[in-house]
Amino acid sequence: MNQMGSKRPPKLIFDASSLITAAQFNVRGQLIIEFITDWAQIVIPEGVKTEAVDLGLRAGYPDALELERLIRSRRIIVEKAPAADPAFETVMAAYEIEPGDVEILRLCRKTLDYDNVVVDDRLLYLILHRFNMHPIFLPDLIVAIVRDGAITNEIGEQMLNVIRPRYRSGFIEHSLMMLKGAI
Repeated sequence: MNQMGSKRPPKLIFDASSLITAAQFNVRGQLIIEFITDWAQIVIPEGVKTEAVDLGLRAGYPDALELERLIRSRRIIVEKAPAADPAFETVMAAYEIEPGDVEILRLCRKTLDYDNVVVDDRLLYLILHRFNMHPIFLPDLIVAIVRDGAITNEIGEQMLNVIRPRYRSGFIEHSLMMLKGAI
């Protein structure tokens, strides 16, 4: 993770479920995704936009409207994820993962200057880890933002508690203990 004192904000690639979660919950009248875009540059592949925004707009989800607003204002950047080398594509096909997840992996392969890939999908997390592509769960990203000094510990705790319904309790409890310095 890009830490304080560096020249550029962290560059994060998001999967659809993490992006949706961050756009559904707010703390102190501000969406979690907005706190994140204030701190980092967010990039998503076209397939994630399709899943999180386009399909969400058709279904009438308010989080999709918020994400569309952030894309229009360029606080979230959408990039094309072209096919990679044949060996990489063969491995992706063998994993049989969702098309948006394949695009995330392609984007990571193409874009070398990102810091982390924010994911909630455990299989994608493992695949990213195996390729050394720097996955991070959204609760851990919140801890990193607090540690970087971009938000207070209190706001970080509120964020973790508000997203609690989306995670197994162990993930949230672990992150809360990390914020308290107990772990």
